[in-house]
Amino acid sequence: MKVLVSLYLCLMTWSIWAQDFNAQIQVDASRIDMSNKQVFAALQNDLTSWFNATSFSGKRRTESEKIRVRFYLNILTYQDDFFTATLQMQLGRPIFGTSYESPLLSVMDQEVSFAYEPFSPLVWSKNNLQNNLVAVFGYYAYLALGVDADTFAPMAGTPYFVSAQQVVNTAQSAFPGWNDGSNTYSRSAITQAFNTPANKPFRTFLYQYHLQGLDQLAVDPEKYLPFLAEQISSLKSLLLSRPQNPLFVLLFDAKSDEWVQLFSQGPSFDAQKLKADLDLMAPMFAQKWRLFTR
Repeated sequence: MKVLVSLYLCLMTWSIWAQDFNAQIQVDASRIDMSNKQVFAALQNDLTSWFNATSFSGKRRTESEKIRVRFYLNILTYQDDFFTATLQMQLGRPIFGTSYESPLLSVMDQEVSFAYEPFSPLVWSKNNLQNNLVAVFGYYAYLALGVDADTFAPMAGTPYFVSAQQVVNTAQSAFPGWNDGSNTYSRSAITQAFNTPANKPFRTFLYQYHLQGLDQLAVDPEKYLPFLAEQISSLKSLLLSRPQNPLFVLLFDAKSDEWVQLFSQGPSFDAQKLKADLDLMAPMFAQKWRLFTR
């Protein structure tokens, strides 16, 4: 009996430590003209429970170490247990010594389709994908793990980006929507970009900007605000050499509002060089860069 109790406690301890994410998943079926929408509530509950209970990394995490991520699954069509949808993922990272959560990723996936029956088990294996819903969310789990890890140690996300590529390779032969051809900002293109050695400066930026910059900002704003600007400007040469790099789309979508907040208030700082560099790198956000008033 004591052995059984000990085994049970060990399993309970592992279940507490094993999960990677504290995810919020919202399923929006407002476009679907149905009176009974219990299937969408079941989808949201099943998906949230499965994602938060799964250890994608195999590492042990305390509750405070779980990664915060939000998904918005917008259902476009539904018929005979088959769904088409768009999926938005937003990944954040807490900043040391503050209550602020810095946005890391903002991804909009326009091509998500999957079969789902209410209360049917969702089974995860990156080498044996049985459902496109699981494949898509597993892919984004590894993408989130990789970006988060890169912000804490140089190139620490590599194992997760490799795993994301394995999901892409497996899913391409099994499900629609993964063979994306010329789509520069597809799942496949994003994963390849993170795994490309030429993009190492971008991934190094994630570490320097967050751990060496934002995490220190509350301690000494006068010192670290210019440091943050230097890190952003350092990306210019990489972007000019690879103008179709999908990583920069993810970066600017996630960070533009944060940069307006950082460089439009606080300690005195001349942001004109940063503004000029961002005008060159991301002219689509020129109206935001004009808010750099110092």
